Amino acid sequence: MKNLLPTLASVMLLVLMLPASVAAQTEMTIPWTGVPGELETTIVADTMADGMQAHDVYILEKGRVYLQIDPIDVNGSFTVRGQMFDPADPADVPATIQPLPGPDGVSRYVVWPGAHFNLLGDGATLKLENLLFNGAMADQSTHVWSIALTFGSNQRVEVENNVWSDYQMTLMSQGSNSDFLVNNTIVKAVPSYPGGIFFNGFIWGGGSWLGTIDTLVVTNSSVMNFWGEAIVIYEQVTHGLVDHTSFVNMVMRPIFNRGGNNMTFSNNLMYNTKIFGQSTYFYSLWGSIDGGSGVMDINYQDPPDSAAMAAGRHWDHLNRNIVWHNNAWVNDEQVLDFWQKGPWEWEVINAEGETEVRRDTMLAIEIQNKFVGDSTRALMAIDPSIREYDNVQTTPTLLLSPEYLRRIIQRITDFRDNEAHDTFLDEWWQFEHDDDPINVEWPIHEDLRYAYNSPAATASETGGPVGDPRWVPYTNVSVEEEGVPSSFTLDQNYPNPFNPSTDITFSLNQLSDVRLIIYSVLGQPVSELVKGSLPAGTYKVRWDGTNSAGHRVASGVYLYTLSTGSVTTSKMMTLIK
Repeated sequence: MKNLLPTLASVMLLVLMLPASVAAQTEMTIPWTGVPGELETTIVADTMADGMQAHDVYILEKGRVYLQIDPIDVNGSFTVRGQMFDPADPADVPATIQPLPGPDGVSRYVVWPGAHFNLLGDGATLKLENLLFNGAMADQSTHVWSIALTFGSNQRVEVENNVWSDYQMTLMSQGSNSDFLVNNTIVKAVPSYPGGIFFNGFIWGGGSWLGTIDTLVVTNSSVMNFWGEAIVIYEQVTHGLVDHTSFVNMVMRPIFNRGGNNMTFSNNLMYNTKIFGQSTYFYSLWGSIDGGSGVMDINYQDPPDSAAMAAGRHWDHLNRNIVWHNNAWVNDEQVLDFWQKGPWEWEVINAEGETEVRRDTMLAIEIQNKFVGDSTRALMAIDPSIREYDNVQTTPTLLLSPEYLRRIIQRITDFRDNEAHDTFLDEWWQFEHDDDPINVEWPIHEDLRYAYNSPAATASETGGPVGDPRWVPYTNVSVEEEGVPSSFTLDQNYPNPFNPSTDITFSLNQLSDVRLIIYSVLGQPVSELVKGSLPAGTYKVRWDGTNSAGHRVASGVYLYTLSTGSVTTSKMMTLIK
C-alpha cells in the first residue's frame, strides 16, 4: 500500500481539519497491561471537574489489543491516537480497540445502537488516528454496532488512517449539525444481525428520523464486503464530498437513494454494488424500481412538510445539488450470473392462516447492470442540479479473492429463496481468509488493486486512477533479468498448449513504448496485456485465458503480438480446455 500525492479533495479535507488554534497539545500514553477496561478507565480518570479532559491526546501502543468494556462518553474534545504502523508489515500491527462484555458476561454497549464513543457535549470533537477497531466481542458473544455516535449539536468526528472491521453501522448522527470527516481509512467485513438483510451502514444521518449533518467528507478510503447501504443521507447535508474511495462487494448501494442533497460523489470505484439484485417480488424501496435501479440512483423528494419545517429542516426539492462525476463501475461475472438465477417459489402462511405460494424471478440483466436507472434520468430532466458526467464502465480485474463475494451471494440466496435465513443463522457468517472471526488478520488479506490498463486507471478528473489511492493499479509484467539485452525478442509462450494460463517472455534492448496484445485467429483483439513505457530489460507477463471483459475465452489458437511502434513481432499459442 502506498500514499499518493494528495488530490484536490484531500487538500479540502486537510483545510477542514485544521485546528482553530496552534496551541501545543498535551499527550498521555496509555500503557498496555492487558487488563480489560484500561482504555476507558484511564480516559475517564483523566477528566477534570468541568467534564473536560486533562489531556488532549491519548496515545495507544501498537501491537496491543485494548479490550474496552464500557463505552466512553465524550463531553469535550480529545484525540485517541495509535503509534504509527506499517500496513504491509505483518509484525507491525496497529493499536487495536476491541469490545468485551462485563465480568457478568453482559454487554454494556446499551445506548442504541451501541458504540465505543458517545459524543454528548455540544461542540465536542473526537479524533481517531492510526487505529484498528475490531467490532467482534473478544468472547465471540456478539458485535458492537458502531464506532461513534453524535447526540448533541455541532459535534465533530475526524478519522485518519484507521481500519474498521466487523461493525454494522460505524458512524451515526442522532444530534444536530454533526460533522464526519474520514480520510485514509478502510471499512470492511460489515456483517448483519441474525435474520437481517438490509439494515447496516457506514455513515447514517441527514435528517428524517436521524440527526442532521453539516459536513460529510470521505476521501482516500475503502468500503468493502459490506452488508446494506454504505452512506445514508435521508434528506441532506450542508456540505458533502465522497472522493477517491473504493466501494467493493456492496449488498446494496454506495449511497442510499433517498435524500442525498448537496452531495458530490467523484473519482470513486464501484465494484459489485447492489448485489442483492432486482426482481419481480422484491419491488420496493429496497429492491427494484421502474426502469431498473442502477449503481447510482436517487428517488423523487417531496418538499419539507410542516413537521420538518418546525424542526428546522429545510430543503429545496427542485434544487438538490447532487453531482456524480469521474467514477468507474463494474459488476463481475459472479454477480451477473447471480442476477440470472430463477425463477423460484416458496410457501408462506398469510394473515388469514392460509398457505400462499409466492414467486420471484430476477429482472433482465440490462435493467440491472447500468450506472443510472430510468427514474433517476427522469429526475435529472426536472432538476438540472442533479447531474452525472464522465462516469465509465470499467473491467473486472480486481485482485480481491472471489471467496468474499461468494459467501455474500450465498447468504443473499439463503434469504431470497423464502424471505428467511435457514442456513446463516448467526452473525459470524463472513468469509475470513484465516478462518478467525474474532481477530483481524494483519496485514489485511483484502486487495483492491485493479489492472493498470483498465478504464478505471485513467477515469479520474486528472486522468489517473479512481478509487482509494492506496491500491496502486497493478501490472502483470514482472522483471525477469536485469541488464540490457542484446536485441528485441519475443519468446514462445510456456507452457504451450496451455490451460488455464501461460507465461510470455520478451526482451527490450532500449526504453520502449510497448504493447502486447492477444488476438483471435480472425485478427480480433482479445486482451491487451501490456501498454506503457518500459526500460531495457527482460520481462514476463502471464495471460489467464480471459478477454478484456474478464470472461474466459474459448479453446483454440490465438496470436500474441509485441509492438514498440517501430518493431512488431508475433507468435501463435494454443489454449486447450
